[in-house]
Amino acid sequence: MSLFYGRKKISYEWDVETIAENDDIVDHDHASVGCLKRLVESYLDYFDRDDDDETVVALELVLVQNFYTDEDGLFDRDWYYLDTDTFEFNPPLPTKFLQKEFEKSLPIIKKIKFKSVENSPEATGGMEELRKLLRF
Repeated sequence: MSLFYGRKKISYEWDVETIAENDDIVDHDHASVGCLKRLVESYLDYFDRDDDDETVVALELVLVQNFYTDEDGLFDRDWYYLDTDTFEFNPPLPTKFLQKEFEKSLPIIKKIKFKSVENSPEATGGMEELRKLLRF
């Protein structure tokens, strides 16, 4: 979705960032506005490794706000991160339609397992627990 302000335009996209043990962003999974529910459903019970065998230990839900012109392209970006303790964005979402989409997806978002290094089976030495999780 794009909004127009003279020659300047604003577009939005949802993003799930996967975070490694060293706090590096491993990957971004972008989705258009209107597709938040489908995006977050794909991360229920997610715990994985990237191509370099780094353990993904955390997920971040982000709204990306892009500022651009047709002539010059992208010239600025803002990121709105979800606080998983309060389930509010920091800073607050910039428009009501984005807030409504987020609220409709909130029941699913609350089911996502936001993992941290401290409670992952590998970090706690619980390899047997990890093996049980990986069994079908």
